[in-house]
Amino acid sequence: MHPLIRVICFLVFAAWLALGGPGRLWFGAALLVLAYAVLLPVSALRPALAMSRRLRWFFLSLLIVYGWFTPGSPLWFEPGSRLAALMPSLEGLGAGLARALALVLIVFAVNLLLRTSSRDELLTAVYGLARPLAACGLSRERLALRMVLVMEALDGMRELVTSRLAA
Repeated sequence: MHPLIRVICFLVFAAWLALGGPGRLWFGAALLVLAYAVLLPVSALRPALAMSRRLRWFFLSLLIVYGWFTPGSPLWFEPGSRLAALMPSLEGLGAGLARALALVLIVFAVNLLLRTSSRDELLTAVYGLARPLAACGLSRERLALRMVLVMEALDGMRELVTSRLAA
């Protein structure tokens, strides 16, 4: 599949998950399980799990924000009591869990995209996606060059951090 089509499919999938309810999340999870089963070995899940683990505090903050700031029936105590106002709502916790699950699925989709595409293919896709931005005066060549420079800098930083941690 052409890299541009692969990146567009990822963007559509991520937007579809972000705007969806529980049914979409289950269907998206099933699609990802099928894609991983067909395209990649089980060891390819390790980077996605590591990425998800790094986001654990963000997921906790999602649960807190959604749980305490979404109106609904309190998790504990009688509705209307003084302590009920301090409790998270059931609806908020459900919405927070749905958003966290959507983000986990998007992280796994990013991992799938990165494992099935080379750096050159991703740059080709970004170059193709930047075509409409040329009407605004943005140079596609400059954008692609900046992405190459950022990726090279990230590789250098990764090697530096890994060597420092090993020492």
